[in-house]
Amino acid sequence: MSLTFANAGLAALLLLGAVPVLIHLFARSRPPAFAFPSVAFLRRVARRTARVKRPQEWLLLAIRTLLALALIFAFLRPLFFSQQRLSGLFQQKNVVLVIDASASMACSEGGRTRFAAACAEASEILRGISSGDAANIVWLDSAPDAALPEMGANLGFLQDALRRAKVTTEAGDPEAAVRAALALLENRPGKKEICLVSDFQATDWGDAPLEIPDGVDLIQVRIGDAVPPPNLAVTNLYWDPAEPMAGEEVTIYAEVANFSAEPKGTGVFLEAGEGRRSQDAQAQPWAKAAVAFSHRFPAPGDFPVSVSLSEDAFPADDARHAVVPVRGGLRVAVESGAPDAAAVKRALAALGWAQAADIAGAADLASGGFDAAYLNASGAGADLAALEPAASDGAMVIVAGPGAGDQREQIGAGSEPLRLRLMAPNAEPFALFSAGGAGDPAGGLFRGRARLSAGSLPAGSEIWIEFLDGVPALASARTGKGSVLRWNLPLDPESSNFAARPEFVPLLGEILLSGRQAAPPPPPAEPGQPLVRKLGDADIAASITLTGPRGEDVAAAERRSAAEGAQLASADPVADPGIYTWLNKSEPLGYTAVNFPPSESDLRPAADGIASAAGSGTSPGVQVAAWRAGPPTPRRREALAVAARDRRPARRRRSRRPALVRPPLARRDRLIPADPLS
Repeated sequence: MSLTFANAGLAALLLLGAVPVLIHLFARSRPPAFAFPSVAFLRRVARRTARVKRPQEWLLLAIRTLLALALIFAFLRPLFFSQQRLSGLFQQKNVVLVIDASASMACSEGGRTRFAAACAEASEILRGISSGDAANIVWLDSAPDAALPEMGANLGFLQDALRRAKVTTEAGDPEAAVRAALALLENRPGKKEICLVSDFQATDWGDAPLEIPDGVDLIQVRIGDAVPPPNLAVTNLYWDPAEPMAGEEVTIYAEVANFSAEPKGTGVFLEAGEGRRSQDAQAQPWAKAAVAFSHRFPAPGDFPVSVSLSEDAFPADDARHAVVPVRGGLRVAVESGAPDAAAVKRALAALGWAQAADIAGAADLASGGFDAAYLNASGAGADLAALEPAASDGAMVIVAGPGAGDQREQIGAGSEPLRLRLMAPNAEPFALFSAGGAGDPAGGLFRGRARLSAGSLPAGSEIWIEFLDGVPALASARTGKGSVLRWNLPLDPESSNFAARPEFVPLLGEILLSGRQAAPPPPPAEPGQPLVRKLGDADIAASITLTGPRGEDVAAAERRSAAEGAQLASADPVADPGIYTWLNKSEPLGYTAVNFPPSESDLRPAADGIASAAGSGTSPGVQVAAWRAGPPTPRRREALAVAARDRRPARRRRSRRPALVRPPLARRDRLIPADPLS
């Protein structure tokens, strides 16, 4: 057992313990002697009672002295510890409070948030620091920073900072926060302590090895219940196709995660443009459920989409936002000398969403920004290897007609026409025809074709359609983000009736749609990050502003030059999730979605505390009731858990207190909670 004093500066009061002894000594001084008649009988009585009176005097002296010392010790605030390292009695202490302000601390338990409880604990610790000590606060969020530029004794300012502090919706960075605390303690004389006040969420702290050097004590003050309240969250939002076209049916998927040990149901609400839809979702324990919505966007452009849930105990993660890029159509390059180019252009015009553009050769593909190309096998498409760069960038390259090494075949009028058969019915372009209502993609009669050589097929080709004698008719090979398709279906009337069949136009459309590749979406923006938007030539001279989810003006945007070109960025990191709107003279120029970090939705604490190179130390501000017995044994943990459950009704009655008022001593064992949920 070891001892320290919270108010060691008052140690001089111990001298007052000598006052009862001095009073006793002065009281024992002998009075003057006077002559009286015979006192023999009185002396005889005094000798009989002396053995009783003398011990009573010493006992009275001891009681008086102990009472005086007890009064002095009450001012010194002695703290008893078991198996702990302590500061010296008169040694200066340097205490850095690392207070978790990440999004998980907004969870409400017992009528107040975890962050309010953390600030109350921190305020109690600061009250235990004497005027000769130094302290500071480091706020743990995505970019930890200190309340003061260096260690200081301005405890009043720190207490006021605790009262004014607000929890963020950002993910936490424990390693950066501890590094900031160590930087404050560097080269400081006296005792050095870091006090972590956090819920020690497993996703933040579970894999955070903290390197604490010798001479610095680490204290863990855990906030929150061992078993967190059940929580449902929208953890992902995506759609198919990734870049839909105006009027095309889009399936929007929302992933609902259940962070609890029981099945949970909730309402899921979609907001897309003017549309409002809802569905019910049921998620199994510690699992995800996907909810699908169908929607059509009426015009090209960027459309904000939001999905929300019915509110629960942790409403911060009950919504997720995205911006869906809607295209007006696909740009298809058609080589002028390609066979059947006129028939292909007529089919593209019939589709409505495909725009044909004439090119002279494959060299035009690099600068045109095309989604697909229709090339002549004996011209620009003769060298399949030369087409791989264009396909790798995401375009579908269709190579038609006989190549240089192929033999063209033509069947006479009296011979039986050639027929086709479907070889890959599960390929994406044939999904439309699987039910049979859209016709037969392998129908048609052919009197002409090219007998393709082995070099005319792309490497790794999959045969989609072939003639009955085994000659490939359609063969596709994936190359990077795009694909190369070998087209051996002649469309002129002398060679086939395929162009006149009703399946031709939808088959060409499905092939083009299956080959489109969306650009990778930008990384999701989260609170605590600045918003950046690239500017085009027309935007640089414009007056562009940024508004937040509630229509409020975000801090003035600034223009800056970067390697990728001109950019526009918010002056400060954004704080709230939602849809942010870029405006050009009150007209929407674009949108940016800022989402709650999914890692903060799992409220479970780390099972075994945090990994550290140093053990837990002690701090003068930590309460006696919780730390007197030292680290809790398994039996003590179980007792604390039972006591915590028994106190919950009383805790709810105390929820009317202000957030920073310290509860009675019955709640001070929150500093050493029971084992968390594994």
